[in-house]
Amino acid sequence: NKGVISLKKDKPQEIRVAPEAPKIITPIKVVPVAAAVPSLPVAPPPPPPVKLPPKIVIVSPAEETVLNVPKGRGSPQVPALFKWTQDQPDVPIKFVLRKTLDGVPGDPLKTVVTRTSQVDAILTSPGNYIWELLEESSVGAPLKVARFDVQPEFDGIEILSPLVGGSAITDNKLVDKLVKEFSVTFRWKPLPGVKQYVVAVLSRGEGGKVLMEKTTTAPELTFNRNKILTNKVFYRVSGKVPSGFLATSKTEVFSFNFLSPRQMLPMDNSVVPQGKAGLKKKTLLFTWQKTNFTEEYEIEVGTDREITRPVIQKKLKDNFFVIDIPEKGAYWWRVISHSETATSPKGPAYSFQVQ
Repeated sequence: NKGVISLKKDKPQEIRVAPEAPKIITPIKVVPVAAAVPSLPVAPPPPPPVKLPPKIVIVSPAEETVLNVPKGRGSPQVPALFKWTQDQPDVPIKFVLRKTLDGVPGDPLKTVVTRTSQVDAILTSPGNYIWELLEESSVGAPLKVARFDVQPEFDGIEILSPLVGGSAITDNKLVDKLVKEFSVTFRWKPLPGVKQYVVAVLSRGEGGKVLMEKTTTAPELTFNRNKILTNKVFYRVSGKVPSGFLATSKTEVFSFNFLSPRQMLPMDNSVVPQGKAGLKKKTLLFTWQKTNFTEEYEIEVGTDREITRPVIQKKLKDNFFVIDIPEKGAYWWRVISHSETATSPKGPAYSFQVQ
């Protein structure tokens, strides 16, 4: 067989080489390369929507609001409700309350994060406050700010009845015992924590000008010793408590009436017999009640109701006077009280008829 090498024993080997098969060349198909197509630019994704901070409107307390201690409150504290509106109700807002000193905000007194658009707080000292509203995680400028004031004065002092000469009286009528030395003692209930009180005497009621101020550590003040007051006195008491609030009283009025004594004998419209001629003249006794703080009494007797021209006018230390019964006719009498600094109005003119 052509192309096959045969090997046989005992015979010289004959090597036959089969002719090489012709090489088959496979033609390479050349595929033309298409021209490169330029790629279009890819548009970037749209940016996320910008999140705007909520719009906030402060409701209360608004800028420059003045808060006061509620009347009748036992301790000087001011409850405050901070309210606002916001257009994004689901966004939490951080509330910060501070007190200012010389216009500079101090450390936070209260910090709250809330979605309720309101925060309550108790203000325990007077002065200027500032409250701020911020986004929850914000460390920058607040969204809204408002300042307000807490007034120091509050109605916290209760006035007691004044004493005159050590007694709770308003005039010089004799009650239990005769009192000679005049003085006025203003009194009030003590307030815990107050170390010093100020008593201001005013020209009139609310809004009156301060005429005089006196200080005391006791819950009372005595003045006008031996000098009788016959006009109205308006006064007010104040004292500072440890928290800085100023307790005050209502403006009170004190008035003392320096009266003429009550006339006793002869009673009004009395008839006095003159007595028979030639007999010893009879006497007529005038008596009246004593009055407190009185140095002397003055009796006047006249022949007209107004006693324009007294027929008798006498100053006495005692509360009685004796005269000879005058001539027949109509008479009137009255008594006046005098102290070193005051004179009472003239007493009523009592009449008596001598027959």
